[in-house]
Amino acid sequence: MDETSLKQKLIDNWKKPLNDKTATKYVYDLFALHNRIYKNKNIENFDFLYDKEKIMKGAEYKNDIDKYSYLTFRNNLNTVVVWLRVNGDDEEADKYVELRDSFNDKYVADNATGKFLNENQKNKMLSFDKWDDIIKTLNEKKDRNSSEDTLLLVMTIHRAYPLRNDLGDMEIITQAKYDNMTETEKDDKNRIIKNQKGMKFILTKYKTAGTYHRKEIPITDIKVKTFLTEWFKTHKKNKYLIENKTGGPLGNSALAVLLNNTGSKYNGGNNIGSTSMRKSYLTNSFADTKKEMNAMSNIMCHSVGMAMSVYVKEDGGVI
Repeated sequence: MDETSLKQKLIDNWKKPLNDKTATKYVYDLFALHNRIYKNKNIENFDFLYDKEKIMKGAEYKNDIDKYSYLTFRNNLNTVVVWLRVNGDDEEADKYVELRDSFNDKYVADNATGKFLNENQKNKMLSFDKWDDIIKTLNEKKDRNSSEDTLLLVMTIHRAYPLRNDLGDMEIITQAKYDNMTETEKDDKNRIIKNQKGMKFILTKYKTAGTYHRKEIPITDIKVKTFLTEWFKTHKKNKYLIENKTGGPLGNSALAVLLNNTGSKYNGGNNIGSTSMRKSYLTNSFADTKKEMNAMSNIMCHSVGMAMSVYVKEDGGVI
């Protein structure tokens, strides 16, 4: 069973429409699970999903010794659930659902109480100062390799626009060409508009696209615009923002690996990824505000959600 046949089987048998990016990720995760268990990616059929002892070990352990975080364990269990359902066996899939969902509950509880950020995790949190130092170091390095170039690009963009891991398949296009596309064509991939009058991200293939649909994000930050202008000049032949050696899109999975491997060299051995940058951005920007809102909501005897939706007005007005 190769990637193409597995992807098609998933799309054909899933109850909801799946975009190509999501389907590719589920196939990649299935191959990775099989490789951890059997040390190869040659999947002949789904029989291996029914060896619960091996499946649990493959989902929980990176290797014979090291365990994954409970969040990765949860994601690995979800891979098992998905492919068992694709195989038409909801009963077997349900055996893993309760454990998987218990980790969702734990994640919500840990974030609500602040327990998720223990001292070790707080020390690993990328501060804005450290973030800027890494960008400065990379900018000043004259012999950057392609991986360091990519790290610099992504960290520069995320410093102002903390996107999900969606840059790895982003097509470069002009506004004029984009305007001539049909609505269906506009939704077929993520793009960045390269235009003299302005740049923008157009996101259609992302995790929550089913809820928020096409997102157009104008690029107005001066540092990001300046960097991208130079990037386009030095990558004139690129069809995609980040390309592999054959000229195709690097891909978001490969980009995640690159960021972790290269970023850790500049961040004291700690990985850098889109999720860690998103958490870092919001924590550095709003952590103090969240504390103040929690304290005031306690005094006002309502939730933070109630305060933000009813009492706080964007125009400064009051009730």
